[in-house]
Amino acid sequence: LTKKMSEKFDRTKVVAAVGVEKTKVAAAAGYEKTKVAAKKVKQGAAVGVNWIKVKYSNSKLFQKK
Repeated sequence: LTKKMSEKFDRTKVVAAVGVEKTKVAAAAGYEKTKVAAKKVKQGAAVGVNWIKVKYSNSKLFQKK
């Protein structure tokens, strides 16, 4: 009985280790994709803010007298 349980436990450890490795790979890939997406959002936001600055700096409401 003990030998049988030991074998099952060993198989469970192997399966769990494989699952953890797959999770690490997926997490690393997701992290890289997130970094790229965040960079694109940051660039887009910067362009949008600059557009607003240019648009309203030329506006009559914000012109210095």
